[in-house]
Amino acid sequence: MKKIVLLALFPVFLIITKTHAQVGIGTATPNGSAQLDVTSTSRGFLPPRMTALQRAAITSPSTGLLVYQTNEVSGLYYYTGSLWTIINASPCGYAIGQYNASLGGYIFYLDQSGCHGLVAATTDQNTGIQWYAGTFTYTTAFGSAVGAGEGNTNMIVYNQSGTLATYAAGICYNLNTGGFSDWYLPSKYELNLMYMNIGQGAAPNTNVGGFENNFYWSSSEFNSSNAWGQFFSTGVQAYYGKNSGPPIRAIRAF
Repeated sequence: MKKIVLLALFPVFLIITKTHAQVGIGTATPNGSAQLDVTSTSRGFLPPRMTALQRAAITSPSTGLLVYQTNEVSGLYYYTGSLWTIINASPCGYAIGQYNASLGGYIFYLDQSGCHGLVAATTDQNTGIQWYAGTFTYTTAFGSAVGAGEGNTNMIVYNQSGTLATYAAGICYNLNTGGFSDWYLPSKYELNLMYMNIGQGAAPNTNVGGFENNFYWSSSEFNSSNAWGQFFSTGVQAYYGKNSGPPIRAIRAF
């Protein structure tokens, strides 16, 4: 009697396994090409929502992983296998993290139109350069927001004068690379966007822009003796003496 029961149960078990090879939510007949088929005419699919820092903290993300980022440049992000990039809804074909030769470098910021933003040069312009041209002064380069870097750079160059190749803003101001000559030293917030979107903050062990684990200068002045920068190893922003010598990375707007 026991043997008959076992034989009867065995094929039932196989049928159950086959039936649950696909999962349908809102449908009893999942599409044959889908492992998961969610069907609805009144509700949508809601992926995990998190901040940029929370996204960056995901350990060993799998290729194709999808999340919705709620701050910075908000939107649906997926992991390509080497970096996080926003799903491109731009009518101009641009995306965060994209290398675009026609723009001169790596896109790290897009405005709401998706057609304008900021690009970082492909390499550091100097491995270690002072912020000032040799004189501690107030340059009034206090801008910190997106769009402030260019004005800061111009004010620093006007104030410090000197040989452009001897200080951070001067090098960026005088740079001609990627087919463009309108580069400048990023503001404090522009520098943070660069760290978050194409630097070490973009994802664990991801560094699209090839940045050093070092402190980078911004163009935002703190006072006559110090200026703001950011550690690309940790993301911490701090101010240092203008006579210090960290690396720099120029940016441009498009």
